[in-house]
Amino acid sequence: MDWRSELIRSLEDRDRREKVDGEFYAAFDVVLQRLNKSEMTVRTLTVTDAHREHQRLLDENGAYEQDLAEQKSKVQALEDNVSMLQRRVRNLANEKEKLNAVVTKLTDKLNSQTEEYHHKNKSIEVLNDEFLSMQIQNNLLHDRLATLEKENDQLVQRWLAKAQEDADRINAMLEG
Repeated sequence: MDWRSELIRSLEDRDRREKVDGEFYAAFDVVLQRLNKSEMTVRTLTVTDAHREHQRLLDENGAYEQDLAEQKSKVQALEDNVSMLQRRVRNLANEKEKLNAVVTKLTDKLNSQTEEYHHKNKSIEVLNDEFLSMQIQNNLLHDRLATLEKENDQLVQRWLAKAQEDADRINAMLEG
C-alpha cells in the first residue's frame, strides 16, 4: 500500500470520526434547544400542567440519556477501532521497512551480480578473441605444414630420382 492510499484512508477515517462526533454535537444541540423550550413552557404552565410537562420531560430526558449512552458506546467502539487500525498501520509500516531493507539488499546483490556478469562476459569475449586468434594461427601453421610436407615430398622425390639416376649411371658405367 503506498503513502497516497494510506493518506486517503486516514482522511476518510478522520471524516468518519467527525461525522460521528457531529451527530453527538447535533444531539446535544437538540437536547439543549428542547431543554430551553421546556424551561420556557414550565414557567408559563400551571402546576398540573407543569407536573405533566415535567413527567414528559423526564421521559424525554431518559430517551436522550439512552441515545447519549448509545452514542458514547458507538464513539468508544470507533475509538477502539481507530486504535486497532493505528496499531495495524504501525505494524504495516514496520513490515514495509523490513521489506524495503530486503529489497535494498537484493538490489545490491543484483547489481553486484550484474557487474560480475559483465566482467565475466568481457573475459569470455577476450578468451573468444584469443581462441579465434589461436585457431587462425593453427590454420596458418597447418597450411604451412602442408606446404612444407609437399615441398619435402617433392625434394625426397627429386632426391630419389637423382639417386636412381646416379645409381643407373654407376650401373651403366660398371657394365660398360
